[in-house]
Amino acid sequence: MHASSSTARTAWLTGALAGLALLGVAGAGPASGQSKVDLQVTDAAAVKKAIESNKGKVVLVNYWATWCGPCVDEFPSIVKLQNQYRDKGLVVIGVSFDDPDDKEKVVAFAGQNNVTFPLLMRKSGSLEKFSDGIDKRWSGVLPTSYVIDKSGKRVGKPMVGARSYEQFVAAVEPLLK
Repeated sequence: MHASSSTARTAWLTGALAGLALLGVAGAGPASGQSKVDLQVTDAAAVKKAIESNKGKVVLVNYWATWCGPCVDEFPSIVKLQNQYRDKGLVVIGVSFDDPDDKEKVVAFAGQNNVTFPLLMRKSGSLEKFSDGIDKRWSGVLPTSYVIDKSGKRVGKPMVGARSYEQFVAAVEPLLK
């Protein structure tokens, strides 16, 4: 086998496994407690697909950025929520609005916070176009979180601004029953 075909195969396999993890396929992503961060640099269509692929589960989608103080403050609550409710059917999807050039900063921040849920990050381009994957009327305020019920429908209004762990629990717990 040539080195170039081996490199191409490794790249394809890495991409395929990352895609399976994004879609919530068991065993494809980092196991609970591992420090590997699942960060996908992607577009609005992938955000929508990630949400749709988790139909049958309650999904919390969080728009955030490392440069956003309230986002950084609320982030540990989202990690705690995922850890506490993952086995009850909750999926958290973090959507980073950091500049794509800051990918390593996002990975480092997620690693420091022991993130085990998928993180999506926009490719170059407009923030508005990227946010359209879930909400064409997004106000532009970070953080903003959305709750998606088991049928795949958004529930309630977007949670704009930082929220506490208790507020997140109140939003998702009734939908998990």
